[in-house]
Amino acid sequence: MRLGGFYGARNVAELDLVCQKLDSNGLSAIPAPPHIQNMTDDDCRHFGEKAKELDIVVGETGMWDNLLTDDKNLQENRIQQVRSLLQKAEKMRCRTVVTLVGSLADSNPPLAPHPGNYERKFRKSFREVVLRILDGFDFQFTKYSIEPWHNTFFISRRISMIL
Repeated sequence: MRLGGFYGARNVAELDLVCQKLDSNGLSAIPAPPHIQNMTDDDCRHFGEKAKELDIVVGETGMWDNLLTDDKNLQENRIQQVRSLLQKAEKMRCRTVVTLVGSLADSNPPLAPHPGNYERKFRKSFREVVLRILDGFDFQFTKYSIEPWHNTFFISRRISMIL
């Protein structure tokens, strides 16, 4: 569950004000700054330390591009982006990095429907992507989350029987 609503901080200097807004609404979680990918490791650590000091949980960040694109160079670039996000999120003590599964659709948006998205081969391909993303990591704070969507193999068994 995503808590914190529209509250967030772009940098350490904004955390005190965000903390007041969160407290006035009984909340304690925010997303990571939208530019986390461009933050230095020290900036990520400092942001996480200040958030912890204020009892703010940095809940999530994510990468929403199609991880199952046919373009192998683009796919590799996106896998590396997620790996980088995971490393920065760990330094920030951000709880999770979220991605979508993606799609086999030629148009390349991650949520585009495609009949191949429901096949066992698609699941195996995505499994390989996940293994490449997580290879060699052993995080203490951050988890990798996959957001399920109806356009992939996460579809319920009953609905898939109708299709």
